[in-house]
Amino acid sequence: MRVRCVAVAGADSYNVYSGETLLGNVPDHTWNTLAVPAGEYEVRMGAVIGGIVGIMSFPSPVEVV
Repeated sequence: MRVRCVAVAGADSYNVYSGETLLGNVPDHTWNTLAVPAGEYEVRMGAVIGGIVGIMSFPSPVEVV
């Protein structure tokens, strides 16, 4: 799965979730790839600053084939 989000000032990294399940962490807001099994996801991202996840994005439906 390829993900990209809006940059957040001071973000150390970004967590990627499907619902409440953490799919992974990416180092920056540019295009990044996460290895996930095929399936349907409701992807949300949140900036991580000092180990704390900030406000989450709205969910986006994604299908990985």
